[in-house]
Amino acid sequence: MPHGLGDARKKFVLTTAGNFYGVKPSSSLADNQELNNFLDDENEFILSFTRHDNDLHLSNKIETSGDCQEKVLVFFKLHPTVITEDNLDGSLLVSSMLESPINTLYQAVKQVFAPVLLQDERWRSAFDPKLASLLNELEEGLGCVVRQSGVKPFAKKGRTEDDVLGMSSYTSYIQRKTMVKVTSPSR
Repeated sequence: MPHGLGDARKKFVLTTAGNFYGVKPSSSLADNQELNNFLDDENEFILSFTRHDNDLHLSNKIETSGDCQEKVLVFFKLHPTVITEDNLDGSLLVSSMLESPINTLYQAVKQVFAPVLLQDERWRSAFDPKLASLLNELEEGLGCVVRQSGVKPFAKKGRTEDDVLGMSSYTSYIQRKTMVKVTSPSR
């Protein structure tokens, strides 16, 4: 493998992180131990980035300071493997955590995974109904935690999260209750 920024794997990871944070990564990061561990050790699954001033900090675990404004960028492997130029696009996922891990998980479930798994016919037909129910419960439970925590990502637009999420959870509640009444045997 080429070393430093001549290594396409390192260039991809560092460029992605630099673009995410709007900074030019220091060339010294190409020799960072955490980056090397992640790419070359098949059992190292996580590489996270945080930004402090204009410096990027890398770790092989997800570290948050508890500051809800801190952005964390996470690269993670789908399975144990050494990352190569050939498997780079099929072995890594990239995610960010904004505001809080709970809010990020909630938004991912609500806006990405639940719609794909529950509404797209191709995936819905292969998805176990019990898992669909659990996914709905997860979305609703996370939504409750987010609302109770006071995170208000819509406040900048003159709306609060409760304005939107409250309607969604109430609608879901009514739909579930209606389905229970319709599908329950009469006595």
